[in-house]
Order: sequence, then C-alpha cells, then structure tokens
Amino acid sequence: MPGALNFLFKTFSPGGGLHKKLIAGSVQDRDSVVASAKQVDALDIQRIIPLHGDVIETDAHQKWKVAYQGLL
Repeated sequence: MPGALNFLFKTFSPGGGLHKKLIAGSVQDRDSVVASAKQVDALDIQRIIPLHGDVIETDAHQKWKVAYQGLL
C-alpha cells in the first residue's frame, strides 16, 4: 500500500502528471488563463499560502512555475 500512496501523491502533487492535466485541461478560456498565468509569473513570488497544506516559503516562484508550466 505505501507504494500506491506514494504514486498517488506524486501524481497529484504540483508537477505530477495528473495535476498538469487538471490544470491545463480544466480551463474554458485558455487564452485568458494563459495571459493571467504570465502576469502572475512576472511577479516576484516569495511565498505561496495555499487554501490547505503547507505554506511554501522556499523556492516559491520556481514551485509555482512547475505547477503551472502547462500554461506558460
């Protein structure tokens, strides 16, 4: 069971295969979302405070780029 859980966590984690597909495939107006993602990418992101989970304070901008690379 630990191997299956590890697989699921990697798949759903930012940068994971399913996460990428959900982010890129769940938008209705792709051009608008891409433009918004590029605006966010231009910011100096130092910290990400998610609705749930841990606050990201180390390499926040790079981690954001990994999560949204399908839209940049």
